[in-house]
Amino acid sequence: RLDANARYTIDAADTLLSGVRDLNVEWLEQPVGRLRDFRALRHHRVPLAADESVLSEPLSEVCAYADVAVVKPMYVGGPRRAIDLADRFGDAGLKVCFTHALESAVGRQGAWHVAAAWGVGVHGVGQQPDDAGTVALPGLEMPAVCRVGGTS
Repeated sequence: RLDANARYTIDAADTLLSGVRDLNVEWLEQPVGRLRDFRALRHHRVPLAADESVLSEPLSEVCAYADVAVVKPMYVGGPRRAIDLADRFGDAGLKVCFTHALESAVGRQGAWHVAAAWGVGVHGVGQQPDDAGTVALPGLEMPAVCRVGGTS
């Protein structure tokens, strides 16, 4: 996964994607600031993820131009709102990646639990799945498990 943090111009993002074409890039996160500009990068066939745009653009725009929605529970209004957004993005055919903004151990823990509650996909919360495809969530007497490798 690559993340440009909405800092590239279309030309710079185009150059980056040309340079990494032989790598196994899962997706490029927020290559440019405007979702509508994602269209100019589609010829590379690398999935494009909306991160900053999840907060600043209408849901319909995210669904129209992105392949992946990056959802940070503490930024979108908490765990319930994050799961609601994930459901809506998933229903529209987008992959969903829950992650955090390195805000604190509490924020990271919250993102892990939201990912486990939603239960689909490999998320960006800093845990690697074991051979069975599960991620144990730390800090619990009986760790919750997030199944990874889903299709949504």
